[in-house]
Amino acid sequence: TQIVPGETTAQVLYSDLPMLGTLLFGNRRTGRPIDHSIGGFDVFEALAPPDGATSFADASVAGSVVTDAFGQFYLSRRMAQHVDLAADGSANILIRGGMPMQLRMTDRGGTPLMFDGTGIFTGEMIQRETVQFYPGEHIRQSMPRPFFNSLCGGCHGSISDRELDVATDIDILTRASPGILARDEAPVDAR
Repeated sequence: TQIVPGETTAQVLYSDLPMLGTLLFGNRRTGRPIDHSIGGFDVFEALAPPDGATSFADASVAGSVVTDAFGQFYLSRRMAQHVDLAADGSANILIRGGMPMQLRMTDRGGTPLMFDGTGIFTGEMIQRETVQFYPGEHIRQSMPRPFFNSLCGGCHGSISDRELDVATDIDILTRASPGILARDEAPVDAR
């Protein structure tokens, strides 16, 4: 991560979004079944309730109040941009620094992907929590598949779910970034 003073945008390089998707929707120490139908993603800005809202009734005017098994919550999003993935699953985006955002997985044609109903989530494959990046932040998110087991598998489980596949590779830090296709591309403007 690098912070460039004076910049108002943040730049995020996703090294392997389908690999990251296995963590966004199931961060348990199990196998990492990669969804090969992920061909892009939509960037959403998560919007705050209106100023002065003191109840869910007040908030429902500007957005949606959703009720689930855990109670009520406010939900309002603005679609910022659709981003196609490079052939290796990477993408490079530029966002407004500090923007609370969520990602929704899509196929190569931009159609939102749905959960298959066998896991804990149903409906669209959209990130359940928001993330933010500082103004001026330049960051890399996720780890390319060939290196995931060596660096991340110890905590998150190997891609194959085999313990023998979790092993440290001392060359991981010198070889992880050069092959990422989106690294040298101009970022997609998702402000």
